[in-house]
Amino acid sequence: MKYLSQPFTDEKNQVVFLSLGLFWVSNIGALFKGSTLFSRLFIYPIYLLLFLIFIYLLFNIRKNKNNFDNNAYTFLWLLIILGVVNVLRGIFQHSDTYEIRELLFGGTGAAIIWIMPLALLYGLKKQFWFTWLPRLRAVVTIGFVYVLTVMLLGFFSRDITVNKMYNSGDFLFISPLLLIFSIYKPNKINIFIGCMGAILLTAHMLLHEERFAIAYIGLMCTLYLLLIILEQIRLDLKIYVFFIGSILLLASLLITLTTPFFQEQMHRYFIEGEMWVDSRKGQLMFTGTYSGALSEAVTAGMSVFEYIFGKGNYGTYAWGYMGWPPELFVRRVVEIGYLHIVLKGGYFMLASFYFLSIYAVYLGLFRSENKITRYFAFIIIARLIIMSTAMPPIVGFEYFMYWLVVGGCLSPQLRALDDSTIKNKCEIRPLVVRW
Repeated sequence: MKYLSQPFTDEKNQVVFLSLGLFWVSNIGALFKGSTLFSRLFIYPIYLLLFLIFIYLLFNIRKNKNNFDNNAYTFLWLLIILGVVNVLRGIFQHSDTYEIRELLFGGTGAAIIWIMPLALLYGLKKQFWFTWLPRLRAVVTIGFVYVLTVMLLGFFSRDITVNKMYNSGDFLFISPLLLIFSIYKPNKINIFIGCMGAILLTAHMLLHEERFAIAYIGLMCTLYLLLIILEQIRLDLKIYVFFIGSILLLASLLITLTTPFFQEQMHRYFIEGEMWVDSRKGQLMFTGTYSGALSEAVTAGMSVFEYIFGKGNYGTYAWGYMGWPPELFVRRVVEIGYLHIVLKGGYFMLASFYFLSIYAVYLGLFRSENKITRYFAFIIIARLIIMSTAMPPIVGFEYFMYWLVVGGCLSPQLRALDDSTIKNKCEIRPLVVRW
């Protein structure tokens, strides 16, 4: 019995399975989403196994209490409790709970999203980073081969955009992290693979107009490079934060106010907000899905209780019009990250999410003795910024890695180490996965 449970109780095996499983359900599984047989044979069991591992982590939070301070511990519990309540409310809201497809995809998948912050428990331990930072090359290589295959299949079918890589942020997230780790601990192969991965993935995103995925990697790399430059001239970190923040704010204002193209884009994505489906012609027409109007649509008709605690896992909102004659289109998903949290868990959950994330940024930037946690802090900042226009929480490898990074910033063990110690301990060692 102990041998059978080892994949769920051994920490290394847990991380391997979670990484591969989340990649599988968010990328490979999406390619076969129309196949009911494939889903039942491969996707459903993986969803259930992922869910079991997170439940195991849930019952081990108290064992990790000494690994981070009381503020982070309290808000982690609060975020998890709100997530569990959110899922339980969703069960009673949905009339087709007993249908296996809806239960496993809608119920189990959503449950994994809302208890995903438990992944930070791995990042709290310094040994985790000593083991996994040197292996980022393998993750980027998998992404590199995967995207190259997708593009080649499109090339041979004479349409390079016919095959789309799902959840592209998964590998866009890792490529710059590999580059930064290579600068931290120089390795020519890592730098080459990281650059090729970033270039190929960015090209793929440009072909499919994934503007927010490109903005994500661009923002991370910009913050990294500016930090490296300013470290070279030995500027104080507080001056750096003020300096970069001021430049980004002023540049954004100048570009928005003086460039007609950006003014049009701002009007389209932040002011307009209509979606029509003309059933007579069978055409789907968009005039914008990212706007202040969307925020009003999400919160329209909310009671005081729903403002605070959201509408639950299956909460919906009316957005745009559908059909002919046009009728209000009811949706479950909000493409804007923070609004999706508000819809499902309310402003209480949103405040808990932001407090835990921003507190991790504060510790990583101002209460750390090494560069790694500072780089982690900028990963968190990049996602929080992009969540104002995109990137809702999803069952995916990138969101899993986000919480690992939050755990790294919260970890007093990792933050107490100096750069030389991390360099010496981050050595390539054989990884044995026992099943």
